[in-house]
Amino acid sequence: MFELKGFPEPVEAFSVSWAPLGEEASGAGGWPLPALLRSVPPVSYVGRVDQRAALEEALVLARDGARQVVLLSGEPGIGKTRLSSYGAHRAHAGGLRGLLGRLL
Repeated sequence: MFELKGFPEPVEAFSVSWAPLGEEASGAGGWPLPALLRSVPPVSYVGRVDQRAALEEALVLARDGARQVVLLSGEPGIGKTRLSSYGAHRAHAGGLRGLLGRLL
């Protein structure tokens, strides 16, 4: 359990192990974009200026060696996948690695 700023109670944390499959050996540093994010074309993005700035700040910190976690939440259809793909494509182009997950 971890105490996190902004959460009233301790939060349970998990360790996730991962080993690449043969077909996953492509992409930046041998790490591909997740299939869901590859399916969204890396086209221009209009709007969401504050959210994109927050992603860019996380990318700068990650490039400088600081581990980053970005969480997106919201109602269905508001553009979370589009914003995720924007950040993932930017990170991937810069040689960074990213993971995609969702709460069930």
